[in-house]
Amino acid sequence: MNPYPPPPQEPYKETPYPGQPSGPPYPGLPPAQPVAQFYGPPPYMPPPQPPRPTMSTAAILAIVFGALAVLCVGGGIVSALAGDPTPEPAATATATRPAAVPTAATSAAPTMATMPNLVGKNAAVASDELERLGFTNIKLGSVDKNDTIVILPENWKVAEQSHAAGQTLPTDTLLVLGCTKQR
Repeated sequence: MNPYPPPPQEPYKETPYPGQPSGPPYPGLPPAQPVAQFYGPPPYMPPPQPPRPTMSTAAILAIVFGALAVLCVGGGIVSALAGDPTPEPAATATATRPAAVPTAATSAAPTMATMPNLVGKNAAVASDELERLGFTNIKLGSVDKNDTIVILPENWKVAEQSHAAGQTLPTDTLLVLGCTKQR
């Protein structure tokens, strides 16, 4: 809502600013040359290539299904050459075997080991000691209020253990070592 009309605009003229001399900037020098004369011609650009012909969707699907068929047939040939037995259908089986009954001779007794006293030891050393005794299910937990996850056992000390020292336990028993960072 400007009540005044815009000022008339004149076409752009290349005239010097007031007080600026007209003419070449440095008398006696030749006029500026194009950049190509200083640096040579622009780099070679290869001509544009025509667009590649595209494949139809049907051709792509045919290739995919053909490759899948070749892989299936090849897998069957490799399986046959490897001597893998093919399972017989249940309808053609004439006799069935009774299920094997586990006996005392076939079921192995669990290996037993004695739990050592680990309180006060470095958590990494305690864990290694349990592994050397044959224990396989060892977990480290924190008993600290602020540090709740044991990431580097080397920085922790065992404060409590889930089983008392001297107990004889199966080696697959879950052993939890409560660790602390407090000194």
